[in-house]
Amino acid sequence: MKTSMRRASIAVIVSMGCYAPPAAPASTALISAIELRRVQDGWAMQPDYTVVLRADGSAHYVGRWGVPMLGPYSARIDSAAFRKLAEHAIRVGFFALNDEYTAGITDASTTITTITAGKRVKRVSNYAYSGPAELRTLEDAVALAAARLVWRSDAGTDGQ
Repeated sequence: MKTSMRRASIAVIVSMGCYAPPAAPASTALISAIELRRVQDGWAMQPDYTVVLRADGSAHYVGRWGVPMLGPYSARIDSAAFRKLAEHAIRVGFFALNDEYTAGITDASTTITTITAGKRVKRVSNYAYSGPAELRTLEDAVALAAARLVWRSDAGTDGQ
């Protein structure tokens, strides 16, 4: 009886066209890229840059404003450091976070974190640091990991 009711419930959900997003990765092995983009505020008072760290060990950075490194740079990240960031993302529940956090103010900076896991890409926009503390710890961990890398200039390229 319970099995037939469950099948009927599933059939109703499927026929209604409900969509459930792919589940969060259970393993850090599925996470292939972690991107952090800090976008300046309206007054150009905050750093503006993008850093992309990949499981294959490649790292790319583009500084646009308010940072010591302007333009494109490349580096290498070791697998243990990348795995630690991936574990942090899973531990804070990144894939369950809202896609956007906003605040009732203007001219604040935005941090956009994007993680690719298999075919799933999850992007979280955090305006004026209005997201949960767990998100901020992940953002800071990615920024700190990037700051520890040895970057070389990619002058004359787009950095991607």
